[in-house]
Amino acid sequence: KIRKKLFADFEYEEVLDTKTRELIRVGCAVAGGAHLTEETFALAKEAGAGSAELKEAMAYGVIAPAGRAKNFALELLEELEKQ
Repeated sequence: KIRKKLFADFEYEEVLDTKTRELIRVGCAVAGGAHLTEETFALAKEAGAGSAELKEAMAYGVIAPAGRAKNFALELLEELEKQ
């Protein structure tokens, strides 16, 4: 098993298979608004990810920030109603 250090106080052991890790990377890139390069998809495809899996990973990348935006909008509406 490979141990990785992300920050000085955050260390983890790689337990996910490569395909899962690359699909998460695709989803994170979408969520963060990063440009998905050909390399990002190529790595996921090389790890065995198919089109349907890539689409699902991208969908989760869209869903995550959409939830944050919805919650923020609801908080703003709540503040407006108090006024």
